[in-house]
Amino acid sequence: MYSCFWRAFSLPQECYEIVFKYNIFHFFIHCAVYLF
Repeated sequence: MYSCFWRAFSLPQECYEIVFKYNIFHFFIHCAVYLF
């Protein structure tokens, strides 16, 4: 669950890929921290 959470600090690009892999909603749930 925190996979994207960690990548948000290491490789933000990974979080963006999740948007296309899953959906925008999933992105905000796990990568919202990166936006803030």
